[in-house]
Amino acid sequence: MPIRLPFSSLLVPVRQTGARPVSATLARYECAIVFLPAEPSPADWAAVPHGSVLRALYRRRERKPGDTVQLRVGERAETLVLAVSVAGSASTFERLNSAGKLARLALEGEPQSLVLYAHGGDGSVMQAALNATVAALQAAAFRFATFKSETKPHRPLTRIDISAAGKLPALDLTLATSAGNNLARWLTALPPNTLDAAGYRRLLQELARRLGLAFKFYGEPQLKRLGAGAFLAVSQGNATRDAGIVHLAYRPGVATRGVHTPGVATLDSENARLRELVQHCAVHSGYGNCGYDQMAAEQKSLFNAIVGRRAPAGALRVAGVATPDTGWRSCEFCGCRTNARERVCCGRGRDTDRRNWNPPAA
Repeated sequence: MPIRLPFSSLLVPVRQTGARPVSATLARYECAIVFLPAEPSPADWAAVPHGSVLRALYRRRERKPGDTVQLRVGERAETLVLAVSVAGSASTFERLNSAGKLARLALEGEPQSLVLYAHGGDGSVMQAALNATVAALQAAAFRFATFKSETKPHRPLTRIDISAAGKLPALDLTLATSAGNNLARWLTALPPNTLDAAGYRRLLQELARRLGLAFKFYGEPQLKRLGAGAFLAVSQGNATRDAGIVHLAYRPGVATRGVHTPGVATLDSENARLRELVQHCAVHSGYGNCGYDQMAAEQKSLFNAIVGRRAPAGALRVAGVATPDTGWRSCEFCGCRTNARERVCCGRGRDTDRRNWNPPAA
């Protein structure tokens, strides 16, 4: 059965609001999660909507960091308020584990709108708690593909608001990671008659088109020429000859849709001098007379990682470096385009490159 990637439902929309929530504000949400220090002071409780009632519930028994107090507010008790005391120090696992329990509790009633608010305590601790909770909510609210003729009615979470004075650090990273995790979970939950080799290839082609990635499929004939014996030994048991390996490539500096990899274009944005050195070496076949000996140690390390072995004139293309010759060439045997020193597209092209680079001794 053909199925499409769930791009539209990978994430619940998240936005940040600057205003501190008040009682009237909470009435617009079906759930509110309030984060407080491990030992909230009277001033902390006073700064929270319905703080006096929450404080009375909190003091009914001895509490420890991570404990939650629940309160229903509103004319028809339509808003669930969860007050949580955040531990001052916790590992990433402990923080995510607590956030997962909190997310399951918050989503039990299938709210469609939810607000997060943190008050008091250490700023970095509260920020980490907010990010962990956003990640947990994204995971708990995500719905997998279903193939049942009759599905259970479900009210999805449609909005998460974060009440914070400034932009929450690492929120973009949290959302990107959540989207990737949800996509991987969605794929692994598909039945085997849907996610077979042909179906997986089609989904990857859709992913490449959506994100602007280069796509190349190596089928069994190409893998045999490349000497991928271990893979072929496994795939020979398939009833159909549709197994293969997909190579997805992203080139920094090329306009793409929906892809963001911070820190990739380091050469282009942070070190113009090193970029000039790489360009000079790419054109003049290696390190000779290019200032390599004058590089700092960290520059040499980065240079070696990018350039690798010596390349002939114009045969190397580095991200962020414009050489007179782009170095791209078409393989005369299989027709693919490459800029590598030694081709991996086909055995004949690879052998030709090796002969060119290592000519026989006279």
